[in-house]
Amino acid sequence: MPWASTREAPPCEWSWVDRDGLHMHPEEQAACDDVARVIVSHGHPFPGLRVVEVGCGRGACLHYARSVLGASAVFGLDPSAGAVDATLRTIGEAGGKARRLGDEGAVEEAVAFGADLAWSHGVVEHLDGDEAIRAHVELLARVSRRWVAISAPNPSSPVYAEWRRRRLDAENWPWGFEEPLAGYGDVCRAVGLDVVFDGATARTRDSMNAFLATLELDDVPANEPGLYTLVVARVPVTGGP
Repeated sequence: MPWASTREAPPCEWSWVDRDGLHMHPEEQAACDDVARVIVSHGHPFPGLRVVEVGCGRGACLHYARSVLGASAVFGLDPSAGAVDATLRTIGEAGGKARRLGDEGAVEEAVAFGADLAWSHGVVEHLDGDEAIRAHVELLARVSRRWVAISAPNPSSPVYAEWRRRRLDAENWPWGFEEPLAGYGDVCRAVGLDVVFDGATARTRDSMNAFLATLELDDVPANEPGLYTLVVARVPVTGGP
């Protein structure tokens, strides 16, 4: 291990909101910020965008997109009815919508929502096999008019590897199959998307060290990659003049 253990590490400030067990650690927030940063760098202001998240979980990223990044409207899709209910508790008061993926008309409603961005955070690493990953990316492209973003744990991050090892060793791993891969950008290209960013998320020393504090590890090495990989791609314009 490149870090020294410490018993006096300060507690991590895990979340900007804690509602019905909803959490986002600083590196997740950094990944969300990076999606917005890439889109803005290509001439599209993030405030005012309409955002669909496929695999929305409890709605944390959608709430962050709406309340912090300035999205004008948000819509969640998830195969879990419990996740959809949780997302509606999180974003429903602000007019957000969510549907169970697999229910009749759910995808069509997401398409009709007219999203500028389809987002997938922490989902692709749980998909087993190339066909499942490709189908997920194709769905993202289907429900967005402009942008697709995929973020997942970085398989090259020693911090992620150590966190995963500790959870598995403690038999405290509730997420089932999880195998993050390199190459999600290649899948996006294969389905016809125009990839504009394919790399690790930028991270600040403060955000990574806050995560390290939960592992009781000291300062992160300066060259440590971000905790997440990120792919941002344009959806090709079809039809019209």
